[in-house]
Amino acid sequence: MGNWRDDILKHFERGVARLTLVADPDRLITEEGILNELHQRGYHVEVYGDPVAFRYLYESSYRDRWDEGKVGDLVVLVQEGSGADALPFDLQSQGRTLPFGLDRLFPGLDPNVLQSLDRSLLDRLHTAHTRAGVPTLTETATREFVLTHCYRIVPEHIDTPAALVRWLLDRHYHAVVLPEELDRLVLERLSAVPALNGLPLREVLPDRAAFLRFLQNQWRLFVAGSGDGGEVLLVPFDHTDIRFTVDNLFAEGLLHPLPAAECRPGLPAWVSCGVGADTTEDRTVRFRLVRDRARELLPSSDASHREWQGFAVVWAEAVAARWAGVDDLDAPEVREWAQLHDEVEGRFGDWLTRRMGSLASIPPHPSPVMVHHIPHWLDSVRGRGKVALVVIDGLALDQWVVLQDELQFQEPGWSYDLVPVFTWVPTFTQVGRQAILAGELPLYFPESLKTTAQESSRWRRWWEEAKLSPSEVGYVLSTSMGSLSDVIEQTAGGGLRAIAIVLTAIDRSIHKGALRPPDVQYQVRQWVGAGHLRELLSHLLAEGFAVFLASDHGNVPAVGAGSPKEGSLVESAGSRARVYSDPALRAQTAQQCPNAIEWTDTGLPPGYHALLAGGLTAFAAKDEQVITHGGMAIEEVVVPFVRVIDGTEHQ
Repeated sequence: MGNWRDDILKHFERGVARLTLVADPDRLITEEGILNELHQRGYHVEVYGDPVAFRYLYESSYRDRWDEGKVGDLVVLVQEGSGADALPFDLQSQGRTLPFGLDRLFPGLDPNVLQSLDRSLLDRLHTAHTRAGVPTLTETATREFVLTHCYRIVPEHIDTPAALVRWLLDRHYHAVVLPEELDRLVLERLSAVPALNGLPLREVLPDRAAFLRFLQNQWRLFVAGSGDGGEVLLVPFDHTDIRFTVDNLFAEGLLHPLPAAECRPGLPAWVSCGVGADTTEDRTVRFRLVRDRARELLPSSDASHREWQGFAVVWAEAVAARWAGVDDLDAPEVREWAQLHDEVEGRFGDWLTRRMGSLASIPPHPSPVMVHHIPHWLDSVRGRGKVALVVIDGLALDQWVVLQDELQFQEPGWSYDLVPVFTWVPTFTQVGRQAILAGELPLYFPESLKTTAQESSRWRRWWEEAKLSPSEVGYVLSTSMGSLSDVIEQTAGGGLRAIAIVLTAIDRSIHKGALRPPDVQYQVRQWVGAGHLRELLSHLLAEGFAVFLASDHGNVPAVGAGSPKEGSLVESAGSRARVYSDPALRAQTAQQCPNAIEWTDTGLPPGYHALLAGGLTAFAAKDEQVITHGGMAIEEVVVPFVRVIDGTEHQ
């Protein structure tokens, strides 16, 4: 049996057409499998949006270079409006036009229902559609079909609290998001089951953060015998299937262990996964647990971006645990960790090199994939409300683990909905932070890739194009290592509806001097522990903002492998990446550095060519230990994007 992609890819054999214009209202071409295959066949995929930006891209990257044979065939996607007719006449006259749609792929099913499906589910849909020989179904019948065959949910089988919790654990552990109309259908069915009375179905069914809050408090009831407000124990934690998944939730930091001093006596041994004494021995046990979990989940070289996003969270927990006072590892175990770290970086680097082009083309819904998607996603969830984006410069995902732990202590009622996103390579502040605030690929701001001076104007321009007035858009930059009272003053009252707040304290502290990973953890804890960040977030929540945290790049410990001698040939000389105006100059330097990587330059403007330090090495004095950024390590590239929820709201 073939798959649905074959019906599309058969039109894209190598060399068939230099320019293909595709009417793709259902965003089928930007599905990850299609994109990867098109890239392997030599096609470049670009989405037609802003006419001026597209004309710049087309002229600078394609038209003038085709005759030189420097780029492959181009596919232009039109996902809005009147299809390929919206494209400029010169493209229409030179290219072939192809239409694709869900109604063509899945006749008999209501296309309005299918449009809301995550494209990763189309494989299951195709299999079921082919086997079933589907007649024409109504909208309601299509929902039933999708619920059963795509999400494998049969509400009639969820008829006990244990069955419900098992399903919710599976759903929310894998971050499965159902379209709203399907969530409503499931809620309607389960609300009619008497055995489920008393469970907060309306909150925990659709909302991952709400479910984890509920589960955290249920765990407190189970191990301590008391909760936050006289609740009763509803979750059968001692059920075998539930025990196994809960163990993983603690290992991966989705649930937080309860201090041993608060737990009732006589608990079974298996609850140790969710009970912490915060001793060196306890921290070592946790490190080994999450390290082994990371080894188990390490994705293959053909994995999807979602598998790497999920793995990055587990790996961040492992890295944070490794440097959290774990001092009693023997030499073999230290070597084992180093070997695993090398394996992770090698596999991720190979994958990223091949997939960066397709990552850039994946749409920002149902959740953002790359940092430049963030404003687009914020606008889609803002509605008529207000959004505040706090960009913490240089915060790695493993440092988010530490930061969240401190915030959790300060505000036990808050919860956090984390989406790991990919930043741009080279992982420089000027590249990643501007991409976040501009909502664009670095390709589109070549004149400011050496500075952050224009990020305020880029943020304001993006929101003004999204129909906010200048007075409704704000930007604040704080370089303070201490109080953020001035930031609070600038964001109080008024008519702001979209504000960006950039905090540079963590990145500045890392760049100040020679630090070890435990030192960085300590500095993050000190900075958050002072309470200034909590005060800012509390203020924003009180002002009615939906509050999000983001980072532009992470950082990683690296070992100097020598610094190349090149003088003024290099445009930007970082310890993990160097930038050149000419690829020939980059290649010349690469000959001096056998482990260096000539980056693909995906998403970067002409005249911006990056050379990356290979593995966990740095362009620094031989054997010098540094914590730095700029390269393509998973800790540098996959960064946190987090919604802060204060317990009185739901997504």
